[in-house]
Amino acid sequence: MLLFVGAIGAIALILYLFSEEREFLARIPAIIQVFSSVIVLLAGAFTKTMLAERASVLDNHSSFLNLLKPLNGSGLAGLHRGIAPDKLLEIRGRSELSSGPPKQWWQLVEESLEIYTAVDGREGWFTLRPVTEILDEETLVWAGYHASFYQAIPGILTALGLLATFIAILQGLAGVSYNPLDSAHPVTGIDTLINGLSGKFVSSIVALLASIVFTLIEKKIGEQSILQSYRGLLQRCRQVVPYLPQSRILMELRAALAKQENS
Repeated sequence: MLLFVGAIGAIALILYLFSEEREFLARIPAIIQVFSSVIVLLAGAFTKTMLAERASVLDNHSSFLNLLKPLNGSGLAGLHRGIAPDKLLEIRGRSELSSGPPKQWWQLVEESLEIYTAVDGREGWFTLRPVTEILDEETLVWAGYHASFYQAIPGILTALGLLATFIAILQGLAGVSYNPLDSAHPVTGIDTLINGLSGKFVSSIVALLASIVFTLIEKKIGEQSILQSYRGLLQRCRQVVPYLPQSRILMELRAALAKQENS
């Protein structure tokens, strides 16, 4: 957060200094001004879209957790017993009333659920696969949050800034000419190129600053918060919908056979 505030402050300071230097602003070519405005608008639009996707994914995570919320975690005992049949009916009823991704995610869990009767006769529902395989990161995070696209945004913004700079320099060079017949002033237009050269780099500076700010927002506010929410969701699912490994079944069968032999 401190880095983000610092980047915003740096941009504000540079804009303030530019505004105080009217002579400098007058040397900024029109194409640089247009590209700089487009870069800022694009950065704002991409940030708005990214934050909207982040909010949508977090809302879906919260809605899915609400399906399991009435079931309090019962520690190791709950992991050993599984979901009671009546509690599973409650979750199924709430999932029928839900919609969108949370309902689809529960259906994925439902497909892996199987009832298991322990040696003591107690029945419980377990998943036959680890929850990380059922509710994988691709399904719960990246399907709704296009991180790979947002990671390319800083490069796009920087490329636009450099493109504007090169176009402006090319325009300035196009006005430079050499006339060997004019011994007094053989080169013309060089003064215009040099006087306006500093203003041609404004778009690159704006693009770099916009890229830095966008990267900070995307990493700290966007991606990191979503992954943290996803890890919390997995932890909750492990408590409510425990995994039944085959090793446990084999151990209980061996224990039951040993008990029969001893009796």
